[in-house]
Amino acid sequence: MLRKGYVILTVILLLQAFGFSHDVKKEEYKFSLDQTKQWLEKRGFNYSKEALQNLEYLNLKYSEITDEEMVNLRPLTNLKILDLTFNKITDSGLVHLTPLAKLKKLYISKNSVTDECLVHIRSLKSLRELSIGYTQISKIASLSELPNLRIIYIWNTSIGDEEIKALKASIPKLTIVN
Repeated sequence: MLRKGYVILTVILLLQAFGFSHDVKKEEYKFSLDQTKQWLEKRGFNYSKEALQNLEYLNLKYSEITDEEMVNLRPLTNLKILDLTFNKITDSGLVHLTPLAKLKKLYISKNSVTDECLVHIRSLKSLRELSIGYTQISKIASLSELPNLRIIYIWNTSIGDEEIKALKASIPKLTIVN
């Protein structure tokens, strides 16, 4: 069984393999990345970019990801679930999601995104679930271009009743959680 520290360092190694900068700050996790890498390799764990291109689920919540680092997600074209909650992403960073055509669930709550990011999200035609809570998004009617969308979380946004009604009218099976 993996110890908590090894799991954390495994995640850090994964982030580093994809070019994300991540600093280990907690004292309890400050043991050798090389030691952890060797331990994982002995057990057959491959964390190279090539091996991770088949990744279907990636949770980068609370990872301090920036717009510049978002480019590292482009090769992950098999992703189905991506959690980017509580990072440092703006509208321009989400352009790097457009190659992720298989994405079914996207969580971008608690980022500095506005209505401008929706042009990138609308390109994700397989999207079934979207979380945009605690953002500056206020105009969601254009998400009607996502015919597979079934649930959207919009808590703590300034999305008005008219926007909600318009989107619900265009996608009757949609559940809107606010």
